[in-house]
Amino acid sequence: MNVARIVAIAPADDAAAARLAELLAPADIAVVRQPDAGEACAALVMDGDEATCVAVVATDLDAIRHVRDTLPDMPPVAVGRSPAAADVVAAFRAGAFDLIDVAADSQAAVLATFDRVLAEAHRRADRRRRLAAMRAIVEDFLRVLVKAERRSLDLEQRIAGGPEPDIDPDRPPRVLVVDDDPDVVDMLVHVLATEGIDARSAGAGAPAIEQVAQARTAGEAVDLLLIDKNLPDIDGLRVIGRCRDIDPHLTAMIMTGFASTESAIDAADLGVAGYVLKPFDDIASLVRRVREVADRALAERRERRYLARIKERHSEFLLRYRQLAAQFDKLA
Repeated sequence: MNVARIVAIAPADDAAAARLAELLAPADIAVVRQPDAGEACAALVMDGDEATCVAVVATDLDAIRHVRDTLPDMPPVAVGRSPAAADVVAAFRAGAFDLIDVAADSQAAVLATFDRVLAEAHRRADRRRRLAAMRAIVEDFLRVLVKAERRSLDLEQRIAGGPEPDIDPDRPPRVLVVDDDPDVVDMLVHVLATEGIDARSAGAGAPAIEQVAQARTAGEAVDLLLIDKNLPDIDGLRVIGRCRDIDPHLTAMIMTGFASTESAIDAADLGVAGYVLKPFDDIASLVRRVREVADRALAERRERRYLARIKERHSEFLLRYRQLAAQFDKLA
């Protein structure tokens, strides 16, 4: 017999729990009373002993379900005194692994029941560990594959005469500045360019949309749209929406002198990366912020392109990986 700590949850039948304690006492197995399933599960987790059993009364179906769902490696045992057949069926349907009738079962029978439960607990824990190890092996292999494919793609592009613009590891982020004030545009393009950013400009919404489309077609997509909210031809938020129709992953920041609650909500709906308030009080801080957002947008674009290429080349393997992952989730 394995030494186990038994937690009895007996809100409906104290006598059954007391009798269980009496039957187990000669075997030096303690019955620890807890007021509810949550407290019992917490006690078991704190105890940290895999050789632990959970006993619950047959009439407390919610407690059985709670233990089953919270501690899947620890099979719950239903305990009762001469339970009715309907109660026994209900207990097993709720997830009980076994049942002890303290009015009829001998000490030997009770100990044998807990031996079976402990063996099942160890089997479940071992199965879970093996599944976790198998999944880790598959995921490690996938990470190695992705890393190797990145190097392969970079090498292929160099041999072909240069990397694709979107995945060129040496290219700077591209920022399109859109404002109807030429002084603002010239200043921002200049300070961003001095920081190594590929800064471009447009004086209104329509030419901005056209530039985004042309850049996308040429394989030189804009990474960040830094746009004034109030443009003379098209509202800045609408420009962002139309540019997203062309490039769904385009990152955008809004320049404005006043951010209303309504415009903030609209911007949030578009997934705008942030606001830049006019007039610009701290140009250095503004440039750092734009650089951070643009660098992040470029990294995400490059990552998407790499993954798209890898999916094209290894679609069958990735399909099998997803199937295996789904099976691991079902078996866990």
